[in-house]
Amino acid sequence: MQIKGSLGAHPPYNKFLIVVGLLMIFGGLFTVLGGVMANAIYGVDVVSDAAFQGGAIAPEVVAGFKLMQAFMSLGMFILPPLMAAWLFATAPLEFLYLKKYPDYLSGVLTAALLIVAIPMINWMVEVNGQMHLPASLQSVEEWMKLKEQQAADMTTAFFEDVSWNALWVNLIIMAVIPAIGEELLFRGVIQRLFGELTNSRHLSIVLTAVLFSALHMQFFGFFPRFMLGVAFGYLLVWSGSLWLPILAHFINNAGAVVFAWLSARGELPFDPNKIGAGDSDAFLLILSIGMTSLVFYLIKRKSAESDSLPLH
Repeated sequence: MQIKGSLGAHPPYNKFLIVVGLLMIFGGLFTVLGGVMANAIYGVDVVSDAAFQGGAIAPEVVAGFKLMQAFMSLGMFILPPLMAAWLFATAPLEFLYLKKYPDYLSGVLTAALLIVAIPMINWMVEVNGQMHLPASLQSVEEWMKLKEQQAADMTTAFFEDVSWNALWVNLIIMAVIPAIGEELLFRGVIQRLFGELTNSRHLSIVLTAVLFSALHMQFFGFFPRFMLGVAFGYLLVWSGSLWLPILAHFINNAGAVVFAWLSARGELPFDPNKIGAGDSDAFLLILSIGMTSLVFYLIKRKSAESDSLPLH
């Protein structure tokens, strides 16, 4: 019996269940494996030792957590979509939109898009961070704030080592692996399945972006991450290539890593997270919105010259 493509005729909701199963199996297995490796190499139990005691995190815990995160990302975001593509299609690379490569100009425009959008994204982060739940959900909001602070503490700990070697490790863990893995899962598989389910490219992009943002479990950054998910979704649909949203995702994450590294070294004379978010930045924000819209339009127009994706 040929396994490759054997589940391709199943309805989309069955495929969703298969993807969820793959996520649970590989995600759980590689998270445990990463924890075991962290314990064996660094002598720490990253689950308990990283349970934030006043925000102080030992260097060996940080190293162990980085190792476990790399394993967890491999198990959750890379292996499941690759396995799903193998099960759902006789041409897995085509299923994942990896056979087609974007042209040079589309790549340059995508890089420009992420740069000119910085003030707009920062403004959305600021607005999102000021939102509050109703009083009846105060305990939920406090839990969300705790999770946000824990994530911030761990991120800060990631950059306590300001060496070049630490920068490359952080780029791999926080930019390369997420850009490839998350785009394989969300845009490569889930957006396609939502397209099959709804028969609407626009709805599939929005639904995938909601799931993409929600699963990051960073509640006060939900809306800017949702908007990034929408942008990545349209980059895929317009270009027909997953490499373009992978590039955009990498540039977004790598920029944040490099800025954080430079800031930790004391070599950054400004806070990049505040560009466009201040009360006096209204003109810069409007300019960012206008430039982002223009570059987005140029990417769409450039992609219209080649074959874009069908509805699903």
